[in-house]
Amino acid sequence: MQTLRVGGLALIALGLLALLAQAGEELTLPEGPGRELVQTTCNGCHNLDLVRQQHLDRAAWERNLNLMVENGAGIEPQDREVILTYLVAHFGPASSGLGATMRP
Repeated sequence: MQTLRVGGLALIALGLLALLAQAGEELTLPEGPGRELVQTTCNGCHNLDLVRQQHLDRAAWERNLNLMVENGAGIEPQDREVILTYLVAHFGPASSGLGATMRP
């Protein structure tokens, strides 16, 4: 019984260490106009990995941007088109989304 408890604690500790290591990594996005806007605006509320895995078409990205603005995302009107174009180019249906990488 004592061995199981120690083993369980060791697994929890390893899991916490893995989470801390991930927290120290930064997701980098592909180069291009709008990269910094996407990185700062989207990452303000959620992990950029969520953006990376979407593969949406222009209309769907636009709906998502509208929803984000409705929920309080600070996207300036002049930045919307730049963000939208970047998202479609790098994370649209035709893209692999693999341009974003983890960097320590």
